[in-house]
Amino acid sequence: MSRDARYGRLLRMTLIFMLGLYSIAAQTLLFRSFLGIYDGSELGIGAFFGSWLLWIAIGAALSRRILSGIRRPGFELLILLYLPAFLFQEQLIGQSRLLAGISAYEAFPLLRMMTLPLLINCPISLLTGILFPLACKWVSSSSATGSDNRQAVASTYVYEALGAFAGGAAITLLLWRGMPETSIFLYASLAVSVASALYRVLQRRGFACLLLPLVIAAVK
Repeated sequence: MSRDARYGRLLRMTLIFMLGLYSIAAQTLLFRSFLGIYDGSELGIGAFFGSWLLWIAIGAALSRRILSGIRRPGFELLILLYLPAFLFQEQLIGQSRLLAGISAYEAFPLLRMMTLPLLINCPISLLTGILFPLACKWVSSSSATGSDNRQAVASTYVYEALGAFAGGAAITLLLWRGMPETSIFLYASLAVSVASALYRVLQRRGFACLLLPLVIAAVK
């Protein structure tokens, strides 16, 4: 295996790792915002996690039915969709009371508390459900020798799970140390964008991809 091929595989696995890390980091930050809007209601928490898993399942089904024809998906670019998806979902959560027609001093009615998360929990969870099957396809199709599908799925699952573990541990530590949520979002976004840009550069697909991490670093 050539040096470029080894680096390419390392960066592919890094991006799969980032899929798990960013999805968990984003959901943790969004969940904290959700708790503040919904006053920590147990029913609201159940609706949040239930809708989270539901949208992941829907995303996986959409990925199989609609996007299965993509031979070599540009996963290194698709994972960047997490950034606007997070910002959009953060806005949806922040505007939950407005969407539900409830004043800040009112308690959430039970029915709206159970149904509104189905709307506001869509962006990140749906994207996660779409990206995981595409990541498996990307790992398989990007192999120089052609990976066995089962091996590609296993590798994707392992690295995604390791990323999720690292993301959960890191965000817990950072929040415990008092880091602002905005800073955590920017650091996670910077890590994903740098990994994506390095892969694009290694594949000789231009240097314009370096603009996004530079912008994020400047904002941070």
